[in-house]
This record gives sequence, structure tokens and C-alpha cells, in this order.
Amino acid sequence: SGTASLTQDRALMDELWKPAFTLFFPLGLDDPALTLLRVDIVKADVWDSGKSKMEQMLTIAKVAVGIDIDKEDLGKHTVLKK
Repeated sequence: SGTASLTQDRALMDELWKPAFTLFFPLGLDDPALTLLRVDIVKADVWDSGKSKMEQMLTIAKVAVGIDIDKEDLGKHTVLKK
């Protein structure tokens, strides 16, 4: 959780820009639709399962269809606070 704000910081846009972004912003860094979203994070919940992406997706799919899982399958939970 945190506070979000929009920014037009050109120096940061230059730093983060990748040529593939032209697909979404055809005018490049001069595209008027290009805006950065800044999030000042206050708290973050992180789960580290130590599993492969495929195993993680299977766990998510089980939960989505209502199959009970062991809470351990979600991995180690850590709370990060500012």
C-alpha cells in the first residue's frame, strides 16, 4: 500500500525508456500520452514460495477453482514497512 502520483519527469523517462515501448507510445518520449506512475510504498506484503513459475501458477489455479491448499504452499510471508 502507498500513495500514487503521476509524473512527467523527463530525465526519469529517458532512464527507463526501452525501444519496445514504441509499440504503445509511437511518438516515443515525446508522446503526450506518456506519463509515469510513481508509488511511494508504505507497506508491502511479499510471499516467497521458492517454487518455479509453473508450480506457482498451479497453486493460483487451484485457489481460483476452489481447491483447498495448505497455507504453506503460498510460501514464506514477509511484511515490509517504511
